[in-house]
Amino acid sequence: MDAAVSMTRSNDHVKLSSEISEIKAAVTHMMEDQGADKSWWNSNRPTTTLTVTNGSTNSRNYKSQNPLVSVHAELADVQRRKCNVVVSGLPVVEGVTDCDQFTQLCEENLSVKPSIIREQCRRLGAPTRDRDRPRLFLVVLRNEESATELLSAAKDFRKSADIYIQQNMYVNRDLTPAEAELAFKQREERRRRLLNQNSKQSGTVTASAAVTTATGTPLSSLADEFIPTGSQVTNSTNQLQNCS
Repeated sequence: MDAAVSMTRSNDHVKLSSEISEIKAAVTHMMEDQGADKSWWNSNRPTTTLTVTNGSTNSRNYKSQNPLVSVHAELADVQRRKCNVVVSGLPVVEGVTDCDQFTQLCEENLSVKPSIIREQCRRLGAPTRDRDRPRLFLVVLRNEESATELLSAAKDFRKSADIYIQQNMYVNRDLTPAEAELAFKQREERRRRLLNQNSKQSGTVTASAAVTTATGTPLSSLADEFIPTGSQVTNSTNQLQNCS
């Protein structure tokens, strides 16, 4: 029993150390993207608010600009959000709660039945009258394993017989603002590389298309190899003899 507890604690320590390294790497990457130096960081580093509660009503807020405090606050937020997922495209149905609607869609389309904390699930953002674009729905699950299992199974929404569910229902991780910004920059970088790649390919095709025959007919690399027939060889030989 003691060995099992020791092994569990060791695994938790390794996992926590890995997550701290990931957060530090993300912060470093964001600073490099901004062309940050020490003076920039001192004037722009995030401010973390720590709330200390005394009793049931009195509380005092302390603001810190210590980078280490900011990293630990970000890490705590990441850990908290690991039990959450964000659902986009969940339709609003009159007389049916969002939790019941989501649970039913999972039962009908996925291989998992998520165990959710209903009182903590909620719609995100300000209310809107646009029923074609329902607000994001935050789902809070009982544990991290349930969230991971749901994220893995959510791809089966693409196989739904319901066209709306197939095209609009997505389940994603609940990202912190820093993670969301980093993910956005990574998507932008992938788009930029793809555009550059397509531009280079387009330039190659254009250059190839510029080669034409003497009669103005474009040459194609896909054309069949020209092999003269016997009559064409004879005609060419006669023309040469007449010229001589």
